[in-house]
Amino acid sequence: MQFLKHVANNLRGKFKNDLSRIAVVFPNKRAGIFFDDYLLAHDETTAVWAPEYLTISELFNTLSDFKPADDIRSVCLLYQIYKEKIQDAHISLDFFYGWGEQLLSDFSDIDRSLVDAHEIFGSWSAARQLETMTPEEREQLRPFIETLKGSGQLKEDFEHLWRYLYDIYKELNETLEADGEAYEGARQRHVIENLEQNQLTLPERFDKYAFVGFNMLLPVEWKLFELLQSTGKALFYWDYDRMYTGKGALFSFGKNMERNIERFPNELPENLFDNLSQRTTIEYVASSSDNAQAHYATSWLRQNLTRADEKRTAIVLCDETLLQPVIHSLPEDVQEVNITKGFPMSHTPAYAFVEDFFTRSETEKQPNPNDNLELLNKLSSALQQQAQNEMERHGEQSWLGQLTAESFFQCFTTVNRFKTFVSNGTLSVTRRTLQGLLRQVLTSLSVPFHGEPAAGLQIMGMLETRNLDFDQLLLLSVGDGIVPKKSADRSFIPYDLRKFYHIMTGDERSEVYAYNFFRLLQRSQHVT
Repeated sequence: MQFLKHVANNLRGKFKNDLSRIAVVFPNKRAGIFFDDYLLAHDETTAVWAPEYLTISELFNTLSDFKPADDIRSVCLLYQIYKEKIQDAHISLDFFYGWGEQLLSDFSDIDRSLVDAHEIFGSWSAARQLETMTPEEREQLRPFIETLKGSGQLKEDFEHLWRYLYDIYKELNETLEADGEAYEGARQRHVIENLEQNQLTLPERFDKYAFVGFNMLLPVEWKLFELLQSTGKALFYWDYDRMYTGKGALFSFGKNMERNIERFPNELPENLFDNLSQRTTIEYVASSSDNAQAHYATSWLRQNLTRADEKRTAIVLCDETLLQPVIHSLPEDVQEVNITKGFPMSHTPAYAFVEDFFTRSETEKQPNPNDNLELLNKLSSALQQQAQNEMERHGEQSWLGQLTAESFFQCFTTVNRFKTFVSNGTLSVTRRTLQGLLRQVLTSLSVPFHGEPAAGLQIMGMLETRNLDFDQLLLLSVGDGIVPKKSADRSFIPYDLRKFYHIMTGDERSEVYAYNFFRLLQRSQHVT
């Protein structure tokens, strides 16, 4: 039986047919869509009042007094603050933008980890004063301290930046809060602080919060669980397997789950979580290329697709660049497909149109070559017209038509956001910088596919499989360097400081990936 079915049965047993005052909190949205199917037995005709489904981010947002800050505006503010503090007049906004996104991510990580920003950004000078540190702290930070002994221009530039990071962090937060806004980590930190100080009242519409399918908890999540548990309003549902928890566990990533269950006891009995030891069918197929894998999916589906209930079959893309070849390789007799992975914006007709528009605007004589607002107005109108032309060609029912419509819509809304920032003076840049910045933002987007999520063959990435179980599984690109995906820790905060202050690093992300991988295998009947 699927994990979500066990959770649904348990909640029905506790609250019968009225779950209207229950908030079921998932790590992501997709689980809530499937959960509705599990609340009702197949032969049941009784009406059931469904609970409200929230992601953990949505729960924090409902409890926060601050509106989500726009990421583009936040990076622009960071740029202005950076120039003021560092006195670097030569760096342009489009060059800085990647740095700004990373700084914003680091600030958010600090807040989600409930770390004192003044302390961590003061750690550079503190590490030089070894007499202020305990022997244990010196040993933990020994690799970091060794780096302080080096020399060179890069190190000097970084030290110069580091000295101002707390001031930049503080001014960004103060500027956003003055407008009633905060970035994600700051919003979550404010919620925890207000709950601890009894300055925040929980919504009266919920009697219970059921947290379902979490794994490695961030410090703000752990604290939220503690605070809600102390009020008697929290229920916890953990999904795991005995193979990686408890005595004799074979994998280290299960330690997090053991700690979670010990502190927040599971509402489900232990005897439901001994599945991996009973695994029987795992098939391994060697492939010479990515295209060969995509073509193999065609023959695999003809043999393994669960015709009676296609949503019980999933293709999981460990390498998400395989999305396009897999889509084009699907057999014609697959009646419905639900694609959870977003399609890269840079591969869409809408993005190609924006690039073509910029190329033409550079060659054509412009009456006001420095009027960015005029350029964006023309681009906005041209996108609307081109979207209509494309939809007449492709129609709205095909997946290509839906992709085209959504890509033009996202481009249009992004251009309109830029128009707002140009109009209010947030984006006061040259035309070349504006175009480069718009390109960066658009290429970072992905286009969601629309459809009936709880029906048809499921195509998704590993992260989207959380909480879901399938009978037939095809995992593509299960190879070294992809599972788990190797990635450098892009951060202004050195690795050793992250470990010292318990801020997530690539080590923890690898453990999360390992958990998602093995959890996915637990209840499947056939895995390729």
